[in-house]
Amino acid sequence: MRLAPDDKIYCSLNYYDGINTYPYSDSLNNQFNQNLCVINDPDSAGLACNFTPFSFSLGGNETYWGLPNNPDYDLPALAGSPCDTLVSQNEMAGQQQ
Repeated sequence: MRLAPDDKIYCSLNYYDGINTYPYSDSLNNQFNQNLCVINDPDSAGLACNFTPFSFSLGGNETYWGLPNNPDYDLPALAGSPCDTLVSQNEMAGQQQ
């Protein structure tokens, strides 16, 4: 599942026929691997979240078992967090003087 810039959550689902699941033939093109499900209103609880299965077409492309894990480097720094250890080239140059 991924939160998109349009404030909707997109997710992919795999095919399961009651017996088999991924991997399945690359030639098997269906609603499961060529569309994403969308949670249109993720801040709303229950049915009000407006979940629409397989409603976002990938335009003939396919997905299997999820979306790519793309880190969001534009997140703000966490003040005082030991996890916030990224420094810029300028900061490193200033430390070496």
